[in-house]
Amino acid sequence: LTVGVQAGAPAGGSGTQYFVGNFDGATFTSENPKKQVLWADYGADFYAAQGWNNTPGERPIWAAWMNNWQYANVVPASTSRGSLTLPRELSLTSTPDGIRLRQAPIRELQSLRAEPQQWRDVVISPGTNLLDGVSGELFEIRAEFAITQAMDADRLGFRIRTNQAGDEYTTVGYTLKSQTLFVDRTRSGQETFNSEFPAVHMAELEPIDGVVRLHILVDRSSIEVFANDGLVTMTDLIFPDSSSIGLVLFVDGGEVSANSLEVFGL
Repeated sequence: LTVGVQAGAPAGGSGTQYFVGNFDGATFTSENPKKQVLWADYGADFYAAQGWNNTPGERPIWAAWMNNWQYANVVPASTSRGSLTLPRELSLTSTPDGIRLRQAPIRELQSLRAEPQQWRDVVISPGTNLLDGVSGELFEIRAEFAITQAMDADRLGFRIRTNQAGDEYTTVGYTLKSQTLFVDRTRSGQETFNSEFPAVHMAELEPIDGVVRLHILVDRSSIEVFANDGLVTMTDLIFPDSSSIGLVLFVDGGEVSANSLEVFGL
């Protein structure tokens, strides 16, 4: 059962709750503890999700309105006031905390991919950028990082849609000590049209079997993050300058091993 709320979501403003349970055709019975609320997305721009049946293969698929009522009427867009997220296939999975929602971009989107740039078993050091020379407005990133408690590194991640001066970008990152996924759009481009827009959005994300997986899809005015195979998602609008097309892989405080990294142009 999903509930769209206009206020009170983790990133502020509107968002989408979900409840796991059973429906007998008349009554939904939640299996969640009474005071527990689960969130479908921890970014600011995932609201009023719409689902379909009769899909190919009878897959449960939905998409949400990619906007937030805090600023929906003033976003710097000339022909729209929000779009839909990419379609996502839904499933439920058992975790140590209970049954949770898992979301994945539908596999048909893979037809948009150009040939990937790929790396395996590389060490990422502070002050270096493995992705120097990789650029574009639209791309897809799949990465797996080895995470251990003994690591000196503080943060790792990607600076997306960077400009030449290095002062415009959106950061999708992971803080190792607090085990936190975050999207920082405080320098993402046009962000002063509303005081609530330039913010850092966060979600708890524990490594699974010593790794953190990030799957990121970047469109011209949005970033959708699927972490640990879609157990945690974050969806955020961004409004960068069209000339901001750089991509940076960074680590702060120490080295991190990337088991795998793929970057596709779209």
